[in-house]
Amino acid sequence: RLANMPYTELQSFMMKNYGLRVRGIYEGGLNAIRVSLHLYNTAADVERVLEAVEEVKKM
Repeated sequence: RLANMPYTELQSFMMKNYGLRVRGIYEGGLNAIRVSLHLYNTAADVERVLEAVEEVKKM
């Protein structure tokens, strides 16, 4: 969760810059996203998620 960025903006950032499709979580007043991985994801996919999170933390 980010206090200074709406989840919709974060969703757009993740898709535009990293090609990551994430789900917005707004139920219960949350302003968050959920990243879901599966068996078919590669180590490179996981690294891309971590890179995106690191970049977002700097915003």
